[in-house]
Formats: sequence, structure tokens, C-alpha cells
Amino acid sequence: PFAVDVIHAEKIRERDVDLNRLLNGVAGVRVKETGGMGSEFNYSIHGLSGKAIKFFIDGIPMENFGTGFSINNFPVNVIERIEVYKGVSPVELGGDALGGSINIVTRKDFSNYLDVSLSTGSFNTQRAALSFKWRSKASGLTLSANSFHNSSANDYKVWGRTVEIAGPGNKPITGLRFRRFNDDYSSSVIQSEIGLTRKKWADEILIGVTASAIDKGIQTGRTMAFVFGDARFTESFFMPTLKYSKKGLLNNRLAINFYASVNKLNATTIDTGSRKYNWAGEVVATGKSGEIGGINSGRSILSIKDQTSLVRLNLSYVLFENQSLNFNFNLNNVSRSGADEFSSA
Repeated sequence: PFAVDVIHAEKIRERDVDLNRLLNGVAGVRVKETGGMGSEFNYSIHGLSGKAIKFFIDGIPMENFGTGFSINNFPVNVIERIEVYKGVSPVELGGDALGGSINIVTRKDFSNYLDVSLSTGSFNTQRAALSFKWRSKASGLTLSANSFHNSSANDYKVWGRTVEIAGPGNKPITGLRFRRFNDDYSSSVIQSEIGLTRKKWADEILIGVTASAIDKGIQTGRTMAFVFGDARFTESFFMPTLKYSKKGLLNNRLAINFYASVNKLNATTIDTGSRKYNWAGEVVATGKSGEIGGINSGRSILSIKDQTSLVRLNLSYVLFENQSLNFNFNLNNVSRSGADEFSSA
């Protein structure tokens, strides 16, 4: 048996709900965020956190979808339910999570629908999502698309230790509040699939494409002692996919699920500024080379290119009424290359 909580999305689809806040209300789950939209976050399930917690979308590791598909910006209107496993996870997820797993199950409606949502909030925060599905009853031809966009200026006020500016005699002035000025975030994702559903030989066979893009400012490093005004991060992601599933084989005993994908991710950290900033957003020095490396910094355009292929096969065979045999096969291959334009110059 599994310790699992299930959140059904029907009652919350019409609301602007942040999944991090929603899941933070689940017993035994705690979520910590380092800032506003697009910031880093950490999940804890019964005291275990970090790499001990794994995230999935329809049983596929979320890391396979790039950072554009993150649980903190995932739209509610494309979700059917959220499964929160505490401790042991089902073998069909194929993960090595020791603390628990969170699996987002997307909508599988066979009826046609179009769902559009728009919302706005503080700090110029905007969310837009579109979910569409059309199916021909005669042929089983199915077309679906999901798209969402999230953006925020993230210009909220901060205060505390090291959030300070230099006063007369270069003496730090503390106890002040400043607005973040290089912490904007924007992400866009589009996912589409076409294929056949509800056929005798397949419950679904679909080919799809997922693409995403991220553009964000880098306000600080790991601490708030150094503040950046020009550093940026961008990412682009593209992934074709193939899905096949069929239940009820061999006298309703065997179920097959197959998934394959190849993705390319390009991530770039741009640190070419020649100015240093303080927390008031004022330029305090010019003629410098980069910001992120501190006093030893140099200009940098660091590009990381990843190519990941994933093949996943799950077979489930019912032995007796309350017993089944599961076989899960995962083949994951990652290749990475990186270069800095200024280092190679």
C-alpha cells in the first residue's frame, strides 16, 4: 500500500491557484520559495527534501520537460488531479525518490473542449493559459494543444542583513527597504499532440511536440550581499514525443504504456555588464567586467547545450484479483556541452 493524497482539480480550475501554495496545504508537505515567480523552491515530505523528492507529469519525470515546465508555474486548467506519494512511490513512476513523489495527471477528456484563463496580480504578474482538445468520433483522430505564459516584474521590496547601501565614509546604511529591479521573469510553453484514441488496438497513440522559452533577470547570487543589474538568463527547449497505451489485453490482464522523447535544451547566462549596482538601483562603478563573479569577475556568455533521450516502457499484468506484476524499463541518455564566448575568444 502507498501513503498517497490526491487533489482533484475540478473544483479549482476556475481559480488562479499557485501549485506551490496549494501543495503546501497537504499534510506532511512543506514548500519553501526563495522569492517571487520563477524563483527557486524546495519541497519537503515528512522531513525529506531536495533530491529525495521527485516530480512527474503523467508518470514522466518533470526534469525531462525543461525548466519551463515547473510545478510553480504549471496551469491548473490542464490538470485532472495531483497525486502526492509520501515515502514509497509506485513502481510505474520509475523514479528513485526516497522521500516521496508528486505526479501531475493531465486531463484525458474524450469530449471536445476549449478552456482559456487570464489573470493578473501584484508586481505586474500576468498568467495566461489555453487548453484545447478535439476528437472525431468516427475516426478517433484526436488533436490537443496546451499553452501557457507567465510573467512578473518581481519588483517587491526586500530588507534585512546585507540589504544595504554605502553612506558617507563608505559606512553601510542598514534598515532600509529596496525594490528588486533586475528580477523580472517570463516563460512561455506550448505543447501539442495529434494521433488516434479509443481504437481496438490502442487506447491512444500520439505524436507530440513541446517547446518552451524562458527569459529572466538575475538579481543576486546565493546571498543578497551582491546585487546585479544587468545579468540575464535565457533558455530554449524543444522536444518531440511518441506515446502509446493499451489496457485490457490478454483477457483484461495486461496493460502497456510506452513513451519516447528526444529533447534539446539551450541555456545561456549572460554577464557582460560593465557597471556595478547597489540595492537602490544606482550605478556605483563603471568600467568593470561582469557582475556575477564578484571582485574577480570577467565578462561571460556561458552557454550550456543538453540533448536528452528517454525511452520508457511499463507493463502491468494482473495475476489475481488483488495482485499484479509490474515491469518498468527506463532508458535515459544525456549529453552535455558548454562554452563561454569570452573564455574561448
